[in-house]
Amino acid sequence: MNAPRIGLRALTGWSCWGYLVAIVAAWLLLILAGDRWWVATLLLFGPRWVLLLPLALLLPLASLIRRRHVGVLLGAALVVIGPVMGCCLGLSSGDFSAPPSRRLRVLTCNAGGPDVNAEALGTLVQVMLPDVVALQEWPAGREDEVFWGRGWHVRAGNSLCLASRHPFREVSVLQGTSLGGRGVVIRHEVDTPAGTIEFFNVHLATPREGLEAVLGSGWRGGKTLERDIAIRWHESEVVSELARTAGDSVVVAGDFNMPCESAIYRHHWSTLTDAFSAAGTGFGYSKRTRWFGARIDHVLAGRGWRCRSCRVGPDVGSDHLPVIADLEYVGD
Repeated sequence: MNAPRIGLRALTGWSCWGYLVAIVAAWLLLILAGDRWWVATLLLFGPRWVLLLPLALLLPLASLIRRRHVGVLLGAALVVIGPVMGCCLGLSSGDFSAPPSRRLRVLTCNAGGPDVNAEALGTLVQVMLPDVVALQEWPAGREDEVFWGRGWHVRAGNSLCLASRHPFREVSVLQGTSLGGRGVVIRHEVDTPAGTIEFFNVHLATPREGLEAVLGSGWRGGKTLERDIAIRWHESEVVSELARTAGDSVVVAGDFNMPCESAIYRHHWSTLTDAFSAAGTGFGYSKRTRWFGARIDHVLAGRGWRCRSCRVGPDVGSDHLPVIADLEYVGD
């Protein structure tokens, strides 16, 4: 074997192992520093699929001259697809063992403002038959375009809408100084057949301003993103503390504006069960951009619930997709 080929084999081997190390480092950066350090937050909200691009060169090269390193590359790809990109393999069953009175189907969607396709959303509601619908960025006054069937109890305001087949009462509205941020949260008591549950419809602050500042001004925009991170930490601290006092039957649903890998999410929301993480299959991306998606809309449930299934719904004319979760009440 000539020297150039030996050198190429060695370079390929080192490149394969270097790629694996880089992927593991990116994963650790994501989970340890995402929403703590503004640089890592760029990765948190950026297109993580780009980490797969080196495989386009390394896989063919390793297949030709360094076959034993193909396994190293496949291992790296699994890390990207799994923990980095957040692919879930839902293990819970959609088959309910409890009677209908202990089941709750929740649909949440950021409707995207006045341009919402209310007809498409209404059709989805008629097909999926949710028990509770939580909408964010909702233009009040268009409720009849979605909830045209009988038996709905609806409340719209503060850019949020809650619709339920069971009677409910608004408990409190958090926004501005009461929330300490730019988001809005409404807490409700819903009288279900399984008992009264606390339901939080949430739309937490977006990091968009900070991300755009970095993209537009480079490192000088880092301070803006750091400020946004601090606001979002405080909002989640306030709301998650209220959710913890609401008991095991609490349900929190809406646009959290953070993926599960966020340090904010893991610190403040990990005591609740994420329906898609527990019972969803795939990436579950609910927010779409031109180049990538992100899972920032969630249905979270207290210990009194078992998540049976969770899926992302079809396009309803928003840049967010609906999230539909089936919960079974197993508490007392």
